[in-house]
Amino acid sequence: NPKIIRISYFTDVEGDASYLDRFVNQSHVLAFAPSTNKKDNYTESFYDKHIVFQEKSEDDVTSMLVFGGDVSDKGGSDLYVLRQLLSLHHRYPQQVKFILGNRDINKMRIWPELKQLSEEEEQKSAVFWHKTKSNNHTSSTLVDRLKWMLSKTMGSPDAFEFRKEELSKEQQQQQVTENDVVQSYMETCRPEGMRASFTDLTSIGEENHGLMTQYLNSANIMCKIGSILFLHGALPSPPATTKDESIQ
Repeated sequence: NPKIIRISYFTDVEGDASYLDRFVNQSHVLAFAPSTNKKDNYTESFYDKHIVFQEKSEDDVTSMLVFGGDVSDKGGSDLYVLRQLLSLHHRYPQQVKFILGNRDINKMRIWPELKQLSEEEEQKSAVFWHKTKSNNHTSSTLVDRLKWMLSKTMGSPDAFEFRKEELSKEQQQQQVTENDVVQSYMETCRPEGMRASFTDLTSIGEENHGLMTQYLNSANIMCKIGSILFLHGALPSPPATTKDESIQ
């Protein structure tokens, strides 16, 4: 007999830790367990719990999680949500599927657009913040650029301060600066093989390196399990040419 697939699905957490925790606590598929796994580099050093699949007695049942995308930006706990989801995927790679959302894909801009470019390189690549006749936006620092990008082009006006608050909680007694926030975004979005090191920034540490990039590399535009298609958003249905014609 074919195995039964029990699928848990949720989406658009957008950095909201309470939403993630509430969903897991109410789930019939997922649960929290003490984070004591020394091989779990995502959560063990930060939190006292991580997500696991509930143990089921049915031998013919396979449990899966599909996360529908938009992992960060609005809830104030982007790093927590990223680490929890990546930790689960790392421990159950065959049972966890990630979908790319618009708030995930736009993070691909962070690294290249925050790189410190010379004036010549800016003119050559025509990056959008370079002042032209049609674009009067200028930014003198990386902090200014990131704040503008998040608030004016990514629909996340509070994300910068949220990240600063989350880093402050993690660092506890250490004062977190606006440059540290830039460094954190650079570290979470850095491509593989690259380091987010700038001489004028204070490193937050390597624990944040590539978290968003890892999510992007692990996710897909859509995912099909059995007869179910998962994607972020919707597929338009073309109108039928006649009243009784079925759409194939």
